[in-house]
Amino acid sequence: MSDVPARCSRCGNEIRVSEFIALESLKCPNCKSQLILDKSTVERGANRLAVRKEKPPEPAAAPESNPTTSNGVSSLRRKRRPESKIRQIGKIGVSDYVISWFIFLTLTPVLCLLRYVDFLAESDVLDLIYGGQIAFAIFYLVILVEAFSDDIFDGILCLFLAPYTFYYLFVKSTSFVLRAILLALFAAFGYDICLTVYAWIIWAIDYVTWWINTGALNG
Repeated sequence: MSDVPARCSRCGNEIRVSEFIALESLKCPNCKSQLILDKSTVERGANRLAVRKEKPPEPAAAPESNPTTSNGVSSLRRKRRPESKIRQIGKIGVSDYVISWFIFLTLTPVLCLLRYVDFLAESDVLDLIYGGQIAFAIFYLVILVEAFSDDIFDGILCLFLAPYTFYYLFVKSTSFVLRAILLALFAAFGYDICLTVYAWIIWAIDYVTWWINTGALNG
């Protein structure tokens, strides 16, 4: 706010007043006549008042809040447990839990009977074991792809920590059917899978030992 000159229309007396003062209150202190402001001064003061009325000061934006849990971990990172969806089979709505349990309870006894009961020839049993291990490996890779698609951190953990893969499948994943199939395969061929993994580990250890010894001899 600044002061501007105002001149008396009768005696010519000049005083300085605020540029925002009301015109009807401008009286000469000597002769009590009307004081006159310069036209440009009046327009400038009116424009400033209009701008101030039209644009009130904006309130300061509140800082964004980051909701945290009692442990200080952001609640946005926490995921809800996957919920079962209702699928329509004919005129009956069936939950994914029901479908997955049906697959597991149907597939597991069949595979276990074929694997451990003498229904098949020995060569056929070996082919069944081989095929079951291949199927388990394929579904395991499907879990890895799903984990990487969902969260790259989960994918890395599943890739390097096999137990975490089952944790992801049964806690975080929403693939209930895949869960039932993989569990049925593991129930039927889990022993064979463990023997195969153990054989691979022994082979890897023997190969690394041979490579170190060979390198030492050559050196």
